[in-house]
Amino acid sequence: MDIGVEFTVTKYLSKRWFLEVLDSPTGAVIMAVAQPLVWYFLFGSMLEKITDLPDFPTKDYGAFILPGIVVLISLNYLTMGGMCIVEDFRQGFLQKMWAAPISKTSVVFGRVIVMATLNMIQTAFLLFIAVMDGVEIATGILGAALIVLISGVFTAAVTSISLAIAYGLKYEFTFNAITSFAILPIMFVSNAFVPVSLMPSWLAKIAEKNPASITIDGMRSLVIDGWATDTLMPALLFLSSFFILSVVLAVASFQMKVEGDRVSLSSLACKLTPKKGKPQ
Repeated sequence: MDIGVEFTVTKYLSKRWFLEVLDSPTGAVIMAVAQPLVWYFLFGSMLEKITDLPDFPTKDYGAFILPGIVVLISLNYLTMGGMCIVEDFRQGFLQKMWAAPISKTSVVFGRVIVMATLNMIQTAFLLFIAVMDGVEIATGILGAALIVLISGVFTAAVTSISLAIAYGLKYEFTFNAITSFAILPIMFVSNAFVPVSLMPSWLAKIAEKNPASITIDGMRSLVIDGWATDTLMPALLFLSSFFILSVVLAVASFQMKVEGDRVSLSSLACKLTPKKGKPQ
């Protein structure tokens, strides 16, 4: 495997998908600016009185909900991450990659880099708005930078899962239906809006194992508790493992798609090849 070639392919694919985003400036502005603003102020206003409950961990609901909104934005990439992949297959673009002497990892990373970068821009903007709104990040600017990085890695993992799903489907409608359906249960069965301690016991057990909750815990400790390594380190270790496994899954799914299509093409070629007559 030529590292230089892999880097060039990843850069080319990333540039191509970045340009697709920029081709729709209205959509880009809504995604990067309007979406974080609406969710932060909407959910923050609706649920701010929940801090009056005796067991609530902080009186600043903006600080509490901020990591939850960051992760909610990241979960949107479960749909956005693989949205164009099904269409790229139908148009034959990705099939052209198969003939090149490159690994499937570079194709996956080309998309992952774009989605993670877009999310980090959104997260940085959201943190700025939250600080302007009076939220104090206990770990300061370094903690804010780490939150942006954590968000980017989580989005990269979510995007990889999105790609794994997209590679296994033929139709964009089916992909959108599956991923859109999955987002809300993942988000609301988490600690994004309320602490696990206030949930029914059966729901709390599920929420504690939710990857979104684990990621939120790490971010929330940076916002509210400071450098609480007993919460932060397990979250970072989990996130690293989650990212690696998600990328492996996406690459494996892409490989299966390639091999499956090759078998289909070979079978079709055999059927179309005229059979020679038997020797007399």
